[in-house]
Amino acid sequence: MRSLIAKLATLPRFRLPPATTAHTRHYMPYNEGKNEKTTKVFDTFIQTAEQAKLLVAWDADLAEPERDALQTITSRLAYFGRAESLVEAHLLDGITGVEADSVPLEEGEALLSGKELVRLLAPMTASKYDVWQAEFTKNALSNFGPKPTAAQKKKLPKVPTDLFDALRADTGELQAVGWNLPPGAQFVNYARPENAFALATKPRARCPGVRPTVARFALSSVVPPVITKALAVAEQIHKVLCREKISNGHPIFTGVGGKNHQHAHIFCESLGDSNAHITHVTIYSPEGFDHAAVEALRKIQWTWGFKGHDLRTVLHGVGRV
Repeated sequence: MRSLIAKLATLPRFRLPPATTAHTRHYMPYNEGKNEKTTKVFDTFIQTAEQAKLLVAWDADLAEPERDALQTITSRLAYFGRAESLVEAHLLDGITGVEADSVPLEEGEALLSGKELVRLLAPMTASKYDVWQAEFTKNALSNFGPKPTAAQKKKLPKVPTDLFDALRADTGELQAVGWNLPPGAQFVNYARPENAFALATKPRARCPGVRPTVARFALSSVVPPVITKALAVAEQIHKVLCREKISNGHPIFTGVGGKNHQHAHIFCESLGDSNAHITHVTIYSPEGFDHAAVEALRKIQWTWGFKGHDLRTVLHGVGRV
């Protein structure tokens, strides 16, 4: 196991799955004196597809016992990052290389176009840990003067003897001696795609000659509007849809030249909200949306809200009824 850890202490490369950011909001109770109050909590997370794959690659040549040990570790990995992130990990065979999209940066290396910087916590190599341990001990002893006594030496913070012991250190032990970073750990600059969390809708197979008639959106805002503002919200969405850079004034949205009310109709809904806030918007057209209209619907991401708070729109899907 020690030899495996030493070989995997090099910086890995990653191939990230498509993902997007999301959050939940809830009110957490807390006590202030004798009064019980609540505070709004935003719980952020990254959402991937259910069967998405994250590839992690090390440049290491493992002996058979080391490979068996790594296979055992991966088979017992139940979550990744946070306890809610259930995973199944496997050691892949027959892989000669990974087309990584997130790699460590050399010191002083500039970011390429289309990349963004992210800092990851990674282990030091065994040799680098030995150097760090010697420097840490030297600096700690210097605080006691040129000739520290044996009693003073005993007061030094306990440092794991090697990288393997550092990785096995208990969180409680680290906190007890005041470590703000685990021994043997370092922050490393990585370059990843700047659109790693770009919103994307799932493409659907199109049936020739069949137009979708409905688009459904969820609304999100720090201060969501109530249902009595439905007319104003619908008008704002209508204005966004008619903009030149969104639909170029598509007739299905402007209603110009149309007959028999085949243009788009905008409906605001309040679903499962006890305060009657607008939670969803449905856009319906009896005539159906052509390709240009569907692309315009996909472009909507926000619109003007109320009291200075914008409304963020998230497209759930486009289909027929």
